Amino acid sequence: MVGGITALLGAFFLGPRIGKYKKDGTPVAMPGHNLTIAALGVFILWFGWFGFNGGSSLGVSTFELGTLTSEVLLITCLAAACGTIGAMVTTWVRYGHPDVSFTLNGCLAGLVAICAGCAAVDYYGAVIIGLIAGVVVVFGAEFVEKKLKIDDPVGAFAVHGLSSIVGILSVGFLANPDCFSGVAGLLYGGGLDLLGIQVLGMLAIGAWTVICMGTVFFVLKHTVGLRVSEEEELSGLDLTEHGLANAYSGMVPDLHIVHEESELGLPVQPMGPSESPGIQVTDYSEPEGSGLKKVVIITGRNKLGILKERMDAIGVTGMTITYVEGYGAQKGQTTICRGVEMESTLLPKIKVEIVVGDIPLDKVMNTTKQAIYTGSVGDGKIFIYNVAGAVRVRTGEVGKAAVSNEV
Repeated sequence: MVGGITALLGAFFLGPRIGKYKKDGTPVAMPGHNLTIAALGVFILWFGWFGFNGGSSLGVSTFELGTLTSEVLLITCLAAACGTIGAMVTTWVRYGHPDVSFTLNGCLAGLVAICAGCAAVDYYGAVIIGLIAGVVVVFGAEFVEKKLKIDDPVGAFAVHGLSSIVGILSVGFLANPDCFSGVAGLLYGGGLDLLGIQVLGMLAIGAWTVICMGTVFFVLKHTVGLRVSEEEELSGLDLTEHGLANAYSGMVPDLHIVHEESELGLPVQPMGPSESPGIQVTDYSEPEGSGLKKVVIITGRNKLGILKERMDAIGVTGMTITYVEGYGAQKGQTTICRGVEMESTLLPKIKVEIVVGDIPLDKVMNTTKQAIYTGSVGDGKIFIYNVAGAVRVRTGEVGKAAVSNEV
């Protein structure tokens, strides 16, 4: 529970990932990129939990300790299995299909929830605790993301915080006096004493964690800081922290970046050219009958959200976006690999291609400059090409009619 509350506090002080929430507060799905590796990690944890809970018996040298350890192992495994089933069925009913990531978290939720009572509940209690934890982890993660607006990428609070609370309280209800601990919960005639002790302990530990870790995160945020730069976040810390090529190049999602009153240091550019210092408005118009033009924009990936918004605002609805790597005046980033200096590392970029027909070219160009301008190295470049012709395959229209917004 300490870890779960700490994770929630850390996510709160750190703030959401870039693009996690739209302007209206709606969360954007950012699925994990490798569920196979995630599943492997869960199975490794499941196996390791046998040493975690079973090892708490401190030995198997006697018959009694051996029996205790074996029962703890079985109870732990039952809770994990039932947590998996509980989360899978919950998502199946709620979403119309079983969610793999939630199902994996359900397994961990069952393992977490059974820790408090692994020597105090029987097999039936383990099944009940696991099933409840599997349901709670789904609704808990949704509540944190949608209601609290806290970006907890892996559902750490739901898995460790809420599932721990389920396990702590379950001891007060389901402790079986015939088990090793010898204590009785409310449902086994033990009254409210044990439940009261569990609640008191839970509140004391929770308050201690909030005060201590809240203070730590508050001090860190206002001294050395908690976040990396916007560019580092989008590039990935493989590159900036470890000097490795970006292993997940091209996997950046379509970002819905909040620009107004942003706490992430994102640039805010007004729409009016006269209100944009440092930007020279240029007339890019060509004589009538010059044909189609293609505008190619190379810029940082963090500019995609605002660029799309500005293009939509002036009526540009067709564009091609490619995730690329490269460098310009900044010459990339020199890194060391096994003691050998690498000349340069390509930086993650986007290439946006727009064919201009009905919309004036100068309007597209100036709007683009306002969208991506920050005044820093790496803002990007814009290229203009003549297009000999265009054909809309569905209708056979050619020229400007082929690239018009009319469908």
